[in-house]
Amino acid sequence: MTKFQHQLALAAVISFCGLGAIAARPAHSASLLLGLKENLKNYYLVSRQYRANNTVLSSQELGQRKNLGGNSLANLFTTEQINQNIKDRYQGLIEEDTEQIGLIESHQLLQSEGLVEQAQANAAIANLSSGEQASSSFPKPIIIGILLLVSLRLLHLFYPLFGSAGKFLKEGAIENFRDKYGKPKISESTAFLHNRAFKELENLARQAEKINTEKFGSEEFLLFYKIKQEIKQENQEYKKLTYSGELLKIAIAAQSSFLKIEQTELRFRSYKQQEFYRFIEDFLSQDIDKNCFRDLVEKKLAEITSLLNTEEGKQALQGYFKEIKIISEHELGLKLLSFFKKYQLADYAILKRVSDITSQLEGRDLLASKNLVVLVIENYEVFEKLGPIIGIAEAESSPDAYAKLLQYIGLNYRYQDSFAKFEQLLKILKKWETPYQTIVALRQEYNASNYRLPKEFFQPIPGLNIYKKYEKYVK
Repeated sequence: MTKFQHQLALAAVISFCGLGAIAARPAHSASLLLGLKENLKNYYLVSRQYRANNTVLSSQELGQRKNLGGNSLANLFTTEQINQNIKDRYQGLIEEDTEQIGLIESHQLLQSEGLVEQAQANAAIANLSSGEQASSSFPKPIIIGILLLVSLRLLHLFYPLFGSAGKFLKEGAIENFRDKYGKPKISESTAFLHNRAFKELENLARQAEKINTEKFGSEEFLLFYKIKQEIKQENQEYKKLTYSGELLKIAIAAQSSFLKIEQTELRFRSYKQQEFYRFIEDFLSQDIDKNCFRDLVEKKLAEITSLLNTEEGKQALQGYFKEIKIISEHELGLKLLSFFKKYQLADYAILKRVSDITSQLEGRDLLASKNLVVLVIENYEVFEKLGPIIGIAEAESSPDAYAKLLQYIGLNYRYQDSFAKFEQLLKILKKWETPYQTIVALRQEYNASNYRLPKEFFQPIPGLNIYKKYEKYVK
């Protein structure tokens, strides 16, 4: 039911009350409200005629019983016979489209025919006259319509007030009953603590949902995370793997710089230029700070270039120093360059081949390192030459060892950015734990079996699904 229909129904009820206040009979009221006004008088005539006939016949029956002394009742007039006699006698006097004869006239006719005694007829006529007089005072339909419209308008104006007041009174009564006979309510301070913790959870859950991705749930990513955790815990096996892997990553990333250094050393070999190369190699072996190293090399470069005769030779050394600075930007860049010098691996082109191999890792299944063993065997001579430079001793050199190295490199390329976001997610979930524990403790202590709880106590805990998914990784 719509709001308008609801108000209309209530207005109708008020109108009925108004009809009762002005002494309107139910039949009149129903007829007016339903729009039945054409045959209203007929309704009263029929009902009055039925009662009058019953009264007349009852008196006649008693008289006949007295006069006939117990004769059969078959000779008495029935109600249908009297009605039919009246109808047959006066059928021709009334037009078909007009109303039938009234009950008063019918009783007068019955009296004239000798069917009803004088006293009985007069009593029936008086009764019907009072009924018709009452019916004539019945309100007109337009008055009832006005009452209905006014009631509807008043209801429209005051319904919100009545509705609110009724709701308030109803809720107040229920609340008073619960306070007196029901379970105790929780304190306002308890509700405050719960709601404050709940809002904090909502905020942290929104942050977690923005960071969370399906990638975090993949087996490969979780394997990479496990390897990273083992590295943080200084597991020796993974620590060596990480060290070799970082050197290999730098070699691949800075391969262009290594190739330019190699080309400069092979092409420009004057006495002063070779002195500059040896100076750099000596300081690389000392493992000094990279900033200090660059300052020393820059001073030596200024000294050597002032002694060179050709502009081409000066520019070559300046380009050489530029590539060294690029390599030194990597944490282990200078260490890798020193290994190349130490093991006298002059063929830096091998780095290009290693870069091509690692590019084949894209799209491969990295969940198990054995899936990469065949790739290592196909290029094993490259890994054997590169092994000492990236920290893999000859005794540890094997296809399985290099396959694990490639697995780590591939996972690192694939999930390094996601790993940083995942760590951020775990930090948020770690903060999430505190308000979560508060809510769990409050809901356990104040349960529905013993207390009347506000609706907030039944709301789902925001962020719980994400937390359960990564709970074992939250430290």
